[in-house]
Amino acid sequence: MVRIYNSSLEVACRIAKVLVAIYPSSLSLERLICFDFILVNLKDFLPEEISLHPPIPRRDAQLALKREIVLESLALLQGYELASKIYTHRGFVYKASEKTYAFTNSLHNEYVAQMEHNINLVVKLYSDIPDEQLQSIIKNKIGKYDMEFNYE
Repeated sequence: MVRIYNSSLEVACRIAKVLVAIYPSSLSLERLICFDFILVNLKDFLPEEISLHPPIPRRDAQLALKREIVLESLALLQGYELASKIYTHRGFVYKASEKTYAFTNSLHNEYVAQMEHNINLVVKLYSDIPDEQLQSIIKNKIGKYDMEFNYE
């Protein structure tokens, strides 16, 4: 099966862009998953904005599958030395490498421009909030998705 959306390559490009946007900071796997979910579905969180992908019912299922694809994407980035995995007292975090900016700077099209816009908003609005609050914001949306699915 060929994935149109959320292939490991597409997710790796988004993650690389996120890591460049927050550099020199790093992000945990959980926060990367949350950031990616929000930037793909940004209109659900900021109604005046544009999501990267069309809305689908049961986006909670998308979130449930995201951990595996993000791990695959991080492995892909690490294999090309485009991301570093660092052990800290709080667990592993991921950070852009010296090569990441050059790689992400070579990506240009309308999708990438929208992605960069969404990433900048996500980083600006959600970087400084605690993990628990970020997860709560997403959980509140997942409940909405369940209702959306039940009424279709």
